[in-house]
Amino acid sequence: MKDWAFLFGVVGLSLFLTFISWDYPFISALYPLMLLACGFILSGIKMVKMLTSKHKGKRTEEMAEESETLRYPRRMWIYLGSGILYVLLMPVLGFLLSTFVTLMVLFGFFGVKFKTTFGVALGCTVGLHLIFVAFLQIPLPRGIIENWLF
Repeated sequence: MKDWAFLFGVVGLSLFLTFISWDYPFISALYPLMLLACGFILSGIKMVKMLTSKHKGKRTEEMAEESETLRYPRRMWIYLGSGILYVLLMPVLGFLLSTFVTLMVLFGFFGVKFKTTFGVALGCTVGLHLIFVAFLQIPLPRGIIENWLF
């Protein structure tokens, strides 16, 4: 039951975000809409998987063992906390620093080696900045580093 509640919560949040971003200019809404489309597709796949596994005669205990939400409840809260941290840091620190800090914290919670964490966080931050600011010319929230560098 917790899986269904979580899944419908994700779908509801995705629908809400889709409706709010519907009036954005196309180029600004492109990335959020791609993420939302991926969320809808993955939610649909999860729903089909949950429905088909019930019809194959699996016991409730076996389904609970296969459920990631029940096996790894800490991960769900870490992902949620990272998303909230990212949203809160973005207006204050700007895109570059908030993306880097959030990725460092997220990978740190999962015990990824520091070199790997640092490289991936730096690479993702710079890569996303280049894609959106340099290539697509979509302005991102400016913060301490952006004001200092640009």
